[in-house]
Amino acid sequence: MLNITPYITLSNTQKKHYVIIRIGIFCVFVLFVIIFVKALLFPTQTFQFNSAIDSLANTISHPYESKDGTSFHISAYGESDGIKISITLPKNAPELPEDTTLLIRKSYLSFLSPINTQKYTDHIVTTYSDDKAYYISKGKLISPLISENAFDSYLFKNHTADIESGSLNNLLHTKEYVGFAPATLISSKDSIYVTDGNTKHPFQDERAFEAMGYNYDNVIDTNSEERALHDKAKLFTVRSSHPFGTIFYAQDADRTYIYNNDMLNKIPTTKIAKQHAITTQELSRDTIASCTLKKRPFSRKYSCTASLKDIQYFEGNTYKIALQDAPSTKIQTAHIKLFTTTSDTSLAQRADAIKRRLNTIYN
Repeated sequence: MLNITPYITLSNTQKKHYVIIRIGIFCVFVLFVIIFVKALLFPTQTFQFNSAIDSLANTISHPYESKDGTSFHISAYGESDGIKISITLPKNAPELPEDTTLLIRKSYLSFLSPINTQKYTDHIVTTYSDDKAYYISKGKLISPLISENAFDSYLFKNHTADIESGSLNNLLHTKEYVGFAPATLISSKDSIYVTDGNTKHPFQDERAFEAMGYNYDNVIDTNSEERALHDKAKLFTVRSSHPFGTIFYAQDADRTYIYNNDMLNKIPTTKIAKQHAITTQELSRDTIASCTLKKRPFSRKYSCTASLKDIQYFEGNTYKIALQDAPSTKIQTAHIKLFTTTSDTSLAQRADAIKRRLNTIYN
C-alpha cells in the first residue's frame, strides 16, 4: 500500500490526538449529512414583508387592515406542521395588547371567501346546435362557439336546443366566435393554461399546477385557433388566486361551490361538478391554529411559534393569518417560517410522498 509519509513516526500521544481528530472529522461529516438530508426531506419555507420594499419583492401579502383586525396570507408548497411568525410595528404605533393572538387557517385563498346566501344561477348557460356547429346565448345575442371542445367546457347547460339549418338568421346573433368557459384547463405542446375570461394564464411549473389543486385529467388538448381566442396573460403561480368560475368540492360536507365576484356560490353537487372541481374541506374555513405573540424587550418586535397539526392536512396552498382583537394594526415588517419536525410519522409520510412522485414520473 502506498504510504506518502514513510519516514514520519508518531508518538503515542500524537497517535491519540490523530485518532481523536479523525473521529471528530467523521462526526462533523455525519452531522453535515444529517443536516443535508433533513433539509432535503423537510425543506423550510421562509416568507417576508417589508412596507418599505416594493410589493413585488414581498412574499407575504400586504396586511389588510379592518375594524375586525389585521390579516395577511402566504402561499406555500406542501405540508408543514409548524410555523414561526415575527412582526414589527412602526415607530410611534401603539403597542399590542398583552397576549395578542394570531389565528391561522389553511385552505385555498378563494375558498376562504365569504359564502353568498342568495341563489346563484350565473353559471348556467343556454346553448344551441346547428349541423355540428355550436352556439351560446350571451345576453340577448347568440354567438358561435369556436369548437366542440369549447362547447364541452361549459359544464352547466340549461338546455341544448337543435335549430334547423338557416333558422339562425331569424335570431339575433353575432359572427364573433366565443372560446372556452372561465377556469377551463387547456394545453398546447409546451404549456398548460387556465382560462380567465378572454385571457389564459400559463402555469409557472408542474409544482404550481399541483399546489393549486388541479387535475391533469381535466386538461383539454387544443389547437392554435382555439387558444388564439384567449390572450396570453401573466404566469399562474402558487401565489395566484383562482380565476372566477373555479369549482370547489368540499368533500367533508358534500357541497359544491363556484367562485365568482370574490364570493363562493353554492351550486348543486353533480357528478360532472365533482369531476372538474378542486377538492377541499369545509372544515378548513373554521378550524384554527393559534399562537400568542410575545414582545421582545426594548423592541417593536413580536413573535410566536405554533403547531399546525390541526390544519396540516387540509387541502390548500394558503395560510391566512389574522390578528385577533387588534383592529387596524399597521405592520412594518413580518417574517414567517414554515417547517416540519422530524418524527417517525413525518419520515414515513415523506418517504411515501417520494415514492408516489417517482411512480408518477416513471409510469
